[in-house]
Formats: sequence, structure tokens, C-alpha cells
Amino acid sequence: MQKFLILSALFLFSCSGKDKTVYFQPISDDKIQAVQTSLVTGKIPDDSKAAADCQAFIKALPEDYFHDFLEVPENWTDSSSPKIKVFYYGRITPGKDVVLFHNGGPASDSHGSYQVLAEQNHYNEFSFIFMDQRGTGCSTPFPDDYSLEGVTRLLQYGSRAIVLDSEALRKKLLPAGKTWKVFGQSFGGRIVQRYLQVAPEGLTSAHAHGLSVMSDDYQWVASRLLSQHRVFQDYIKVYPKDEAKIFKLRAQIPDDQCFVSGETSVCGSRVVDSLIIVLGFKSSWGTLHLRLSGLLDQNDHLNSYSLNQLVQDYVFGIFAHNYAAGTIITWADFFTDQPDLKFCDRPLEILRQKGEHPETWALNECRLLADIHNSKWDPLMLEFLKTHKGYADPIPLVKIKENLQLYPKLNFFLYSGQADVFVPLETFQEEINFLAPLVHYTNFPNSGHEGFFTEEKVWQDLAN
Repeated sequence: MQKFLILSALFLFSCSGKDKTVYFQPISDDKIQAVQTSLVTGKIPDDSKAAADCQAFIKALPEDYFHDFLEVPENWTDSSSPKIKVFYYGRITPGKDVVLFHNGGPASDSHGSYQVLAEQNHYNEFSFIFMDQRGTGCSTPFPDDYSLEGVTRLLQYGSRAIVLDSEALRKKLLPAGKTWKVFGQSFGGRIVQRYLQVAPEGLTSAHAHGLSVMSDDYQWVASRLLSQHRVFQDYIKVYPKDEAKIFKLRAQIPDDQCFVSGETSVCGSRVVDSLIIVLGFKSSWGTLHLRLSGLLDQNDHLNSYSLNQLVQDYVFGIFAHNYAAGTIITWADFFTDQPDLKFCDRPLEILRQKGEHPETWALNECRLLADIHNSKWDPLMLEFLKTHKGYADPIPLVKIKENLQLYPKLNFFLYSGQADVFVPLETFQEEINFLAPLVHYTNFPNSGHEGFFTEEKVWQDLAN
């Protein structure tokens, strides 16, 4: 079996007496990047290609790439706001369309996406520009003060501000009046659609993969959960023994078995639900099968070392990464209603009313999300919810429609994947119906959340 590249030195075990807690050193940014890249490519995590720090990443860029920092206000609506720096890089080749790429997240840098895209056959047909979205990568970090003010400042790091940063960058890099194409995946797709709302005058065309806009947040989440169950049924047609493995695995992790990294903790068999992150990338189904094969030995006994690798990679490396920033940005950017730390309750009830039994599913993302806790940030975020009203900034489809009508030459391309369990095809219908015929929508039957680089049509649309 291929060896995963998470070393045992990362784990600090507490095994004395009745203490079943496993303590982890915080996962480094380069290993997070390696795990995220592996999901997209379907390969075993390889952090040998990930730069350990910004200087190493910059040094590894091709010689013909430029890189620099753009100084912008943290709060674009406040002239007295402190300045932050946004890192960008890429190259502009005469005669080739300029494409600004926005990666997924929220709260993730662009480095892994750049490395994946740069290896694609069509990449050099364009002039790609990348930016580390504010707070990430080589840009000024997110505010990290454990205070209500620190939580509130995180509202300035969502898609609206990122679009304004992008417009400032366009005006810096391109001749006056020159527009560019914007291409985004997952949260990057959210940024693209925000661009259509906020600054359509800066766009030649807009390309969003793996992100939909719906008016009902709870139905959106319910559809996401149901799609995870649907896609898992397709997965076990390929690997029919894996469903039983998951239930055997869950049965061997006691509820008082806890995993801790810094102030973040999670307990019990819920950690197994983190495998959802692999299920959503169809090219990584082989990796999911390998993970399950390594979690149980030939006698179906739990392999604790492999379980700790799973928790390190997916729970702390993906689901709990940039815990506060990712949560606040998600609340403000995606939800129109007032959320709370138990946001999954209503979507689960929607599913039960439809005759579903999500508590019996082999994998259920909400089981995990309900049990990830952070001892420092959670009280502050609860206080934030009590004291802040009207902060939500959803994207109104009516504004996108008005702008597409105002700029009839501006083409909007929207993509989904049949096996995408994060933003499933079911959640796109409202947007498609509302924007028709102003949106060019494609659902890819053979890919998931990773189709932004594997599908030829995406590249063809980008070229037109």
C-alpha cells in the first residue's frame, strides 16, 4: 500500500490511565496545501511540492512570472481603515487573454490551485493571474485577536472585499478600460458571482465552477447532505465492501475518544464523516478506498495510526482549518438568515420530513460539523451572533440578472459536477431558471468538485 506522507512525529499521544485524548501539533500550511491539492488531483498527499513558507513559494515561481503586493484598506467603506497587503503573481503575455483565477475556500490560499492549473495542457494558452485572497497565503493574515472586535473584523474578508481587491488589481495591471476574464472554483465561484453583482464593468466573461446561489439557505444545506448520500451510493457500486467497513470503523471509536489540536477538539466516530471531503472529488475515490483499507486491518480491527492520519489531514487540515475566519465568512457570505453553531438542525429536519433518515447514513457531514468545537472562538462567535444583526451579505440573483442585461456582451458560464457533494447539481436549478437565457450552464456527469480543470469544455469556454 502506498504510504501517506503524514509522519508519526506529528502526533503527541496521551495514553495513560483512562485518558483517551489524542493531541496533535497544529498542521502546517504546506501540509494543508498538500492535502488540498491531493483531493483535486486524486493523488496521495505530496508535500514535497508545497512551499514551506512564502519566500520559498516565491522563489519557486517561474522566472517569467511577476509577483508583488497590492495595498488595500481592510474595510473598503471606511477611509480610516488600516491597510493590508494582498499578494498576487502570474504573467501577462501579449496576445493571450488575461484570466484572474480565484481558488476555493473560504480562507485558503491560491498556491495549490496554481500548481494544479499550471500542469494543465491549456494553461499556457492564457495569461493567468493569481492572488492570495485577503487573510491567506502570503497576504496579510486574518486578524487573530481573541476578542469580539477581532471576530467582527473578519466580516471584511469575504467575497465583496475580495472583488474590490481584484478590481484594484485589474486597474493596476491592465491598461485603462481593459477588462479581464475571471475564473473561480468553489468559494472562488462565489467570488465570480459577486463580481457580476458588484463590478461587472471589469469583466470580459465570468466562469464559475462548483458554486450555486439559492434563496433558501436551509434547503441548500439539505440538498448538500442528500447529495452526499446519493453520491455515496454511486461510490459503493464501485467499492461495494466499503460501506460495511465504514460502519465497522465507526463502531470501534468510542464517544469519549477525543482529538485535540490547539483549542479545537472533536470526539467520537464523527471524525469518520470527514471522509466526505474525499467523496466529493470523484478523481479521489481511489484514495478514499485506500484510506478505508488502511483504517482496518485484515481482521477488521481499527488501525489507530491510520485513524490519526485521517483526523490530522481532513478534520484539522480541512474542516477546522482557519476555524474562525472560515466560519464568519461563510455566515456573512452565504446565509440570509441568522445562523448559529447548530445550523444543521433545520436541514436535517427537512430531510426527515421527506422520509430520509440521515442519522443512519454511513457518512453525514453534519454529524462532524456539530461536534467540532473551539474553546476560544466559540464563545466569541456566540456573542457575535447575539450582538450583530443585519451583517449578512448574500448575493441577490436579481442584481446579477440586471447586470447581465446591462452588459449583453458579458457571458456568464456556470458549471456543476454530478458527483459534487459540496455544491451539488440540485442546488443550481433556481439560479439557472431565474437567469435563463443569460447564463450558460453545464453539468458534468463524470466529475465532482474538481471538474474545473478536468473538463475540456471549461477550457473551451474560457478561450471563447
